[in-house]
Amino acid sequence: MPLAPWVFASVTLGFVTLPTRMHIGLAAPLAAGAAALLVNGISGVIQLVARARRWGPRAGTVGATLAALGYAAAAAAPQTIPLPLGLSMLAVLGCASGLLLREGLIDLEAAAPQSNRGALTGIFYTFTYVGFGLPLLLSTLGSAKASAIILAVMAVLATATAVSRAARLRRDSHRQN
Repeated sequence: MPLAPWVFASVTLGFVTLPTRMHIGLAAPLAAGAAALLVNGISGVIQLVARARRWGPRAGTVGATLAALGYAAAAAAPQTIPLPLGLSMLAVLGCASGLLLREGLIDLEAAAPQSNRGALTGIFYTFTYVGFGLPLLLSTLGSAKASAIILAVMAVLATATAVSRAARLRRDSHRQN
Protein backbone atom coordinates (compact mmCIF):
# COMPACT_ATOMS: atom_id res chain seq x y z
CA MET A 1 0.00 0.00 0.00
CA PRO A 2 2.80 2.55 0.58
CA LEU A 3 3.52 2.61 -3.17
CA ALA A 4 -0.11 3.18 -4.16
CA PRO A 5 -0.61 6.97 -3.76
CA TRP A 6 2.35 7.77 -5.97
CA VAL A 7 1.10 5.74 -8.98
CA PHE A 8 -1.53 8.13 -10.34
CA ALA A 9 -0.09 11.23 -8.67
CA SER A 10 2.91 10.72 -10.96
CA VAL A 11 0.98 10.27 -14.20
CA THR A 12 -1.53 13.04 -13.54
CA LEU A 13 1.24 15.46 -12.66
CA GLY A 14 2.72 14.51 -16.02
CA PHE A 15 -0.31 14.74 -18.25
CA VAL A 16 -2.54 17.28 -16.50
CA THR A 17 -0.31 19.75 -14.67
CA LEU A 18 2.98 19.88 -16.57
CA PRO A 19 1.50 20.54 -20.04
CA THR A 20 0.01 23.77 -18.70
CA ARG A 21 3.54 24.90 -17.86
CA MET A 22 5.18 23.71 -21.10
CA HIS A 23 4.44 26.26 -23.82
CA ILE A 24 5.34 24.48 -27.04
CA GLY A 25 2.89 26.01 -29.50
CA LEU A 26 0.32 23.21 -29.37
CA ALA A 27 -3.31 23.71 -28.47
CA ALA A 28 -3.93 22.79 -24.81
CA PRO A 29 -5.90 19.59 -25.56
CA LEU A 30 -3.23 18.41 -28.00
CA ALA A 31 -0.42 19.15 -25.52
CA ALA A 32 -2.25 17.28 -22.75
CA GLY A 33 -2.97 14.37 -25.10
CA ALA A 34 0.65 14.15 -26.20
CA ALA A 35 1.80 14.26 -22.59
CA ALA A 36 -0.72 11.55 -21.65
CA LEU A 37 0.52 9.37 -24.50
CA LEU A 38 4.14 9.81 -23.43
CA VAL A 39 3.65 9.33 -19.69
CA ASN A 40 1.28 6.37 -19.98
CA GLY A 41 3.27 4.82 -22.83
CA ILE A 42 6.48 5.02 -20.83
CA SER A 43 4.65 3.62 -17.80
CA GLY A 44 3.55 0.59 -19.81
CA VAL A 45 6.91 0.02 -21.48
CA ILE A 46 8.87 0.18 -18.21
CA GLN A 47 6.59 -2.49 -16.76
CA LEU A 48 7.40 -4.78 -19.70
CA VAL A 49 11.11 -4.06 -19.38
CA ALA A 50 11.06 -4.72 -15.61
CA ARG A 51 9.32 -8.02 -16.20
CA ALA A 52 11.58 -9.12 -19.05
CA ARG A 53 14.73 -8.22 -17.13
CA ARG A 54 13.42 -9.60 -13.82
CA TRP A 55 14.22 -6.45 -11.89
CA GLY A 56 12.57 -7.74 -8.74
CA PRO A 57 11.18 -5.92 -5.72
CA ARG A 58 13.84 -3.22 -5.68
CA ALA A 59 12.14 -1.76 -8.75
CA GLY A 60 9.45 -0.43 -6.39
CA THR A 61 12.12 1.42 -4.43
CA VAL A 62 13.43 2.87 -7.69
CA GLY A 63 9.88 3.84 -8.65
CA ALA A 64 9.35 5.75 -5.40
CA THR A 65 12.73 7.43 -5.84
CA LEU A 66 11.83 8.46 -9.39
CA ALA A 67 8.48 9.81 -8.16
CA ALA A 68 10.33 11.89 -5.56
CA LEU A 69 12.70 13.16 -8.26
CA GLY A 70 9.78 14.07 -10.52
CA TYR A 71 7.94 15.96 -7.76
CA ALA A 72 11.12 17.78 -6.71
CA ALA A 73 11.86 18.74 -10.32
CA ALA A 74 8.29 20.02 -10.77
CA ALA A 75 8.57 22.03 -7.54
CA ALA A 76 11.88 23.58 -8.58
CA ALA A 77 11.14 24.07 -12.29
CA PRO A 78 10.54 27.54 -13.65
CA GLN A 79 6.92 28.55 -14.24
CA THR A 80 7.43 28.04 -17.98
CA ILE A 81 9.15 24.68 -18.40
CA PRO A 82 11.48 24.32 -21.42
CA LEU A 83 10.62 21.40 -23.70
CA PRO A 84 13.75 19.28 -22.97
CA LEU A 85 13.21 19.57 -19.21
CA GLY A 86 9.50 18.87 -19.60
CA LEU A 87 10.09 15.75 -21.69
CA SER A 88 12.63 14.51 -19.14
CA MET A 89 10.13 15.05 -16.35
CA LEU A 90 7.45 13.17 -18.29
CA ALA A 91 9.83 10.22 -18.74
CA VAL A 92 10.77 10.16 -15.06
CA LEU A 93 7.14 10.34 -13.93
CA GLY A 94 6.09 7.66 -16.42
CA CYS A 95 8.81 5.29 -15.21
CA ALA A 96 7.86 6.01 -11.61
CA SER A 97 4.20 5.25 -12.21
CA GLY A 98 4.86 2.02 -14.09
CA LEU A 99 7.33 0.64 -11.56
CA LEU A 100 5.14 1.60 -8.60
CA LEU A 101 2.02 0.04 -10.09
CA ARG A 102 3.78 -3.16 -11.08
CA GLU A 103 5.62 -3.65 -7.81
CA GLY A 104 2.65 -2.66 -5.67
CA LEU A 105 0.47 -5.29 -7.32
CA ILE A 106 3.20 -7.94 -7.20
CA ASP A 107 3.83 -7.20 -3.51
CA LEU A 108 0.13 -7.57 -2.85
CA GLU A 109 -0.04 -10.88 -4.70
CA ALA A 110 2.99 -12.19 -2.83
CA ALA A 111 1.79 -11.14 0.61
CA ALA A 112 -2.00 -11.46 0.50
CA PRO A 113 -3.77 -14.71 1.26
CA GLN A 114 -5.62 -16.03 -1.79
CA SER A 115 -9.00 -15.57 -0.06
CA ASN A 116 -8.42 -11.83 0.48
CA ARG A 117 -6.48 -10.98 -2.66
CA GLY A 118 -9.42 -9.53 -4.63
CA ALA A 119 -10.55 -7.24 -1.83
CA LEU A 120 -6.99 -6.11 -1.10
CA THR A 121 -6.40 -5.40 -4.79
CA GLY A 122 -9.48 -3.19 -4.74
CA ILE A 123 -8.15 -1.37 -1.68
CA PHE A 124 -4.77 -0.95 -3.37
CA TYR A 125 -6.43 0.64 -6.40
CA THR A 126 -8.51 2.88 -4.14
CA PHE A 127 -5.28 4.27 -2.69
CA THR A 128 -3.80 4.71 -6.18
CA TYR A 129 -6.84 6.79 -7.21
CA VAL A 130 -6.02 9.34 -4.51
CA GLY A 131 -3.30 10.52 -6.88
CA PHE A 132 -5.91 11.75 -9.35
CA GLY A 133 -6.65 14.54 -6.87
CA LEU A 134 -3.20 16.10 -7.23
CA PRO A 135 -3.95 18.30 -10.28
CA LEU A 136 -7.18 19.47 -8.64
CA LEU A 137 -5.31 20.35 -5.45
CA LEU A 138 -2.60 22.23 -7.35
CA SER A 139 -5.05 24.15 -9.53
CA THR A 140 -7.30 24.97 -6.56
CA LEU A 141 -4.35 26.47 -4.70
CA GLY A 142 -3.57 28.50 -7.80
CA SER A 143 -0.35 29.89 -6.36
CA ALA A 144 2.95 28.75 -7.84
CA LYS A 145 4.55 29.00 -4.40
CA ALA A 146 1.85 26.86 -2.73
CA SER A 147 2.10 24.29 -5.52
CA ALA A 148 5.87 24.15 -5.14
CA ILE A 149 5.47 23.54 -1.40
CA ILE A 150 2.95 20.73 -1.97
CA LEU A 151 5.23 19.10 -4.55
CA ALA A 152 8.27 19.45 -2.28
CA VAL A 153 6.37 17.78 0.58
CA MET A 154 5.34 15.01 -1.80
CA ALA A 155 8.98 14.58 -2.83
CA VAL A 156 9.96 14.16 0.82
CA LEU A 157 7.14 11.66 1.44
CA ALA A 158 7.99 9.65 -1.69
CA THR A 159 11.64 9.60 -0.59
CA ALA A 160 10.55 8.32 2.82
CA THR A 161 8.55 5.60 1.04
CA ALA A 162 11.64 4.59 -0.96
CA VAL A 163 13.88 4.53 2.11
CA SER A 164 11.42 2.53 4.21
CA ARG A 165 10.86 0.07 1.37
CA ALA A 166 14.61 -0.41 0.91
CA ALA A 167 15.01 -1.04 4.64
CA ARG A 168 12.11 -3.50 4.65
CA LEU A 169 13.53 -5.39 1.67
CA ARG A 170 16.91 -5.71 3.40
CA ARG A 171 15.27 -6.92 6.60
CA ASP A 172 12.55 -9.15 5.18
CA SER A 173 12.93 -10.62 1.71
CA HIS A 174 9.25 -11.27 1.00
CA ARG A 175 9.88 -11.86 -2.71
CA GLN A 176 12.81 -13.20 -4.61
CA ASN A 177 11.95 -11.55 -7.99
